[in-house]
Amino acid sequence: MKSLEMADFLQYKFLSQLQLSPDETYLAFVVAQCDEAHNGYNSVVYLLTLDTGSLRQLTQGGSERSFCFLDEDTILYAAKPDAETAQRIALGEPWSCYHTVQISTGVDQPYMMLPKRVSKIIPMDRDRFLVVAEHYLYSPNPHDYQGDERETILQQLKERRESYQVAHEMPFKWDGIGITDGVRNRLYLYNRVDKTFLPISQAVQNVEYVDFCGSKVLYTARAFTEAAPKFHRSGIYEYDLTTGQSTMLVEENVYRIKYCGYIDGTPIFAGTDEHRYGYTENPFFYRIREGRVELIARNERAFKSSVGSDSSYGGGTTEIPLSGKLYFVGTDRGDSNIKYVDFTTGNICPCQNGQGSVDMIAAGKRGIFFVGMRGSRLQEIYQLCEEKEIRLTSFNEWVVQERTLSFPEQILFSRENVTINGYVMKPVNWEPGKTYPAILYIHGGHRIAAGSNFHHERQLLANCGAYVLYCNPRGSDGEDNAYADIIGQYGFLDGEDIMAFLDHCLQQYPDIDPHRLGVCGGSYGGFMTNWLIGHTDRFCCAISERCMTNFLSTFGTSDTDYRFPMFALQTNIWMDPERYWRHSPLKYADKATTPTLFILSENDCRCPQSEGIQMFYALKYHHVPARLCLFKDEFHALASSGKPKNRINRLKEIFAWWNQYLGI
Repeated sequence: MKSLEMADFLQYKFLSQLQLSPDETYLAFVVAQCDEAHNGYNSVVYLLTLDTGSLRQLTQGGSERSFCFLDEDTILYAAKPDAETAQRIALGEPWSCYHTVQISTGVDQPYMMLPKRVSKIIPMDRDRFLVVAEHYLYSPNPHDYQGDERETILQQLKERRESYQVAHEMPFKWDGIGITDGVRNRLYLYNRVDKTFLPISQAVQNVEYVDFCGSKVLYTARAFTEAAPKFHRSGIYEYDLTTGQSTMLVEENVYRIKYCGYIDGTPIFAGTDEHRYGYTENPFFYRIREGRVELIARNERAFKSSVGSDSSYGGGTTEIPLSGKLYFVGTDRGDSNIKYVDFTTGNICPCQNGQGSVDMIAAGKRGIFFVGMRGSRLQEIYQLCEEKEIRLTSFNEWVVQERTLSFPEQILFSRENVTINGYVMKPVNWEPGKTYPAILYIHGGHRIAAGSNFHHERQLLANCGAYVLYCNPRGSDGEDNAYADIIGQYGFLDGEDIMAFLDHCLQQYPDIDPHRLGVCGGSYGGFMTNWLIGHTDRFCCAISERCMTNFLSTFGTSDTDYRFPMFALQTNIWMDPERYWRHSPLKYADKATTPTLFILSENDCRCPQSEGIQMFYALKYHHVPARLCLFKDEFHALASSGKPKNRINRLKEIFAWWNQYLGI
């Protein structure tokens, strides 16, 4: 078998958007792969016939990232526009192009063109659609004008985009988008026959979850204006298609909504009032009946797959209401699995207890299907049969069969009467009696869980002859709310957990050379890397990516705006600036001696480049070896969904740094 190689990720298949056909004959999903030649990603729709197991590619365009079933034999998908429409889009006109493809014949043809930038489309029948699309509060819509007047508007918008941008409200920017300039996701009812859009939500509302049952449409939305910050709490509304009236079922700013939909015609939701643990509190389950909100089940664990990986691309459904139950993906320790909450009994029960991640689900009368990374494998499709997982695809089986891999060993240890879990990956071709360097790898988040699932970069490190050590310190997902609560303790409590884990690993694995240790991490992991190098000199080198350095500056520059630091530290910068400074890695940079590589993205709105630059400057000022790599035209998720060539260059910089200081 060959060693795993840096460029192997270019051949990985990334699966997303798993859906069952209405008659449950087929599973349809998107398969994406890096396109190195065009420095992007190629994605198409595949079809798996459940009765025969046959697999075939259904679309050919290469840009199909979202789709839905119109009926048992027809798939509607967002398609690449023709050359003329593409040119109009480049000028600033919003358009979304949709095609249909027949499953039985393979015939692909245009179906409709919508004069909006659509983010979600839900068919009610072949001609009526619920559409979530961008609405602009402060900019003119070119489609409201004709002829020369439209061209004038387009020219004005183009000149403005190229010369300056405007902010009206908070948050005014978002990672992957940039400055939002008053954009809302608005809900419409679109009629394909007469080509009309009927607005359902208010212009100032931002719509999140949408479902329908018969003549009723359920949606969550939060209204905000220039004077009202966009907080994470939403209201729940029900729209009657017969009367054209919306009724508010749950008042805005009461719950942070994590899911909303119908079960047997009754509105249900998962949400938190944030009274116990604040911003990161896990949601409870509720039913809305006769105008009242009823608590159905209390929940202490993560209502999502929090298990991080650098080897997935695209998303999918993680909640399915079915026969009085809500099936969902939850995280326990370093694994995510399918659970359900029974809305009759209020019981929350596991459907499986596997190792790795479940990334999305589909469910029906034929059972439960999911895309996941199980064991040492990359993403594949599985069927769950009485807790037994049956693998249905082999898109990435070549990695297991042809490449050398390291299998993470779970470590549990106790600190301050709290059990902390972590993982150790031995070097590939490990030999007894030899000593090896080790990398302490800190996950992002902080509300993420590191697990045993496939991770390309960690596998590369093991293939290069290093131990890879990583854990879930307090503040991570996968445990209960109390475990995740580190409000007012950032850096101190979680940093002590991480270093205690390192010491535990050194005791358990005496062939780790304590004089050849490195530390790295991105996002929260970058914050913690910056923190640790200011508090210890035990590491030979460090790599800090897309990091946060200074709570004082994060307060006014991150797309999380001021809410995250206020939540994390329970105060604002005017009330207690010293507290902000005390929890900032930059405060301790004058104590750092560790050579550090900083990897930043030019357009990162989550952890702006200015954060990493501050730490880089500080190390240089104190004569500590440091190197800074700023990747152009990239956002926060460079490591997992950046341009393929940038991802390759990032890995080259990382391994050159490890080689320079650790000999890896």
